[in-house]
Amino acid sequence: EASLLNTVLDESAVEGYDSRAKVFPPLRPSADVDAVVAGLADGTLDAISREHNPQTELDKNQTFDRAAPGAITLQLVLPTVLQLVRDKKLTLQRAVSLLTRGPSQVVGRRELGRLQEHVPANFTVIDLGRAWQLDATSNKSRSFNTPLWEQPLKGQAVLTVGEGRVVHDAQA
Repeated sequence: EASLLNTVLDESAVEGYDSRAKVFPPLRPSADVDAVVAGLADGTLDAISREHNPQTELDKNQTFDRAAPGAITLQLVLPTVLQLVRDKKLTLQRAVSLLTRGPSQVVGRRELGRLQEHVPANFTVIDLGRAWQLDATSNKSRSFNTPLWEQPLKGQAVLTVGEGRVVHDAQA
């Protein structure tokens, strides 16, 4: 299992002691990031975790050594992983598996990540090319702490069905 931010950011993100980049596990050297991505691509690692750990502004707006580790990541999972696909570090098929079947198997729920007849559907429709950025308008979290704040992103969920019901519709 690989931590999401550790697949796209290295320790250079904390230059200037930006507390938004203080996460756990900590960001590593670029060689480590490359090794994690290679492990995702070759099957050594079988899932990408979403270490969504929002912190209050008070807890993050501290000197780097006193700031709480953590960042919001839920809305960033898809565009971050799709960037690995665009960079030709993962195939789209492998990326989808790392976000669906891989996590369900890690938690022992092998029946998840599949569409089956007579079983309530769980799926997400994505727009691979939708350009956006996480900012005060698009953010769904109560927190704002992420090193990817206001960065250009591409790819977004446009429809999510959980237990057979629409739970997210970007068009609504």
